[in-house]
Amino acid sequence: MRGVPTPIVRALAEIIAREQLKGDLVLRYEELEKQNPDVADLIHIVNISHHPEIIPDIEIEIPTGGAVPTDGQWIIEGIVKKLNKYGGENAVKDLALIIGVAGFVDDRQIASFEQSFLEAQLPFAEIWINTQFHGTYCLKKRR
Repeated sequence: MRGVPTPIVRALAEIIAREQLKGDLVLRYEELEKQNPDVADLIHIVNISHHPEIIPDIEIEIPTGGAVPTDGQWIIEGIVKKLNKYGGENAVKDLALIIGVAGFVDDRQIASFEQSFLEAQLPFAEIWINTQFHGTYCLKKRR
């Protein structure tokens, strides 16, 4: 929505310039985070492919995306969505909710969410979140 800040674009360009010498490759979130956490905050995957028959240099593909919020808003939005879908607090009080979020939720969002909400405030008997990069977390344990 707001674009990628120029210093991040420059840092990404430096990473790509270094890495492209290794041939075709995919730089995933973990590798980008090791090289530059500020880049990884905004860009989670970069594909580098060489096509000498078409373009003598490199081709860079960056999937369309946006900045991921650093607070827990996406987690609570997901919980509210499921709460409404399944009929409200009374309907879900004995259910476990497992949220699969691929690469969209990270440790900072989970920590922010956990600081903002007490388990007793959350609907569902249990709430688990499974992230591609950061593993599985229990946000609420069954009592």
